[in-house]
Amino acid sequence: MDILVVEDNKQTHDALISLFKRMGHTPRGALCSRDALRELDKCIPQIILSDWDLDESLSGIDIATYALDKCEECVVMFYTGNSVKLLKQQTSHLNVHRYFKKPISLKELRQECEAVFKSCS
Repeated sequence: MDILVVEDNKQTHDALISLFKRMGHTPRGALCSRDALRELDKCIPQIILSDWDLDESLSGIDIATYALDKCEECVVMFYTGNSVKLLKQQTSHLNVHRYFKKPISLKELRQECEAVFKSCS
């Protein structure tokens, strides 16, 4: 699957890219919202896994909204260290498949993502 990882923390970003590669997928990465928009303009991925708070003018919600406006079939998953309840409220207009609360182990994230990937294929 073509997966876009949007994460501004380099260490977390690299760990997620590595995880998805080990799972046999084709991850692309974006360390900032500008990079994410560039990747989305090239090709909308099947799946976006985005942090909510990107420490920039655009949030993960903005990135997901942009992607879904271009392709409604894009699967969106969010993770956050903030309130998942608040994130759900702010994304009620979007079709979000999963929300993850940080910290989350790579093992747990892998299991959750595998369930989402199976439902998408």
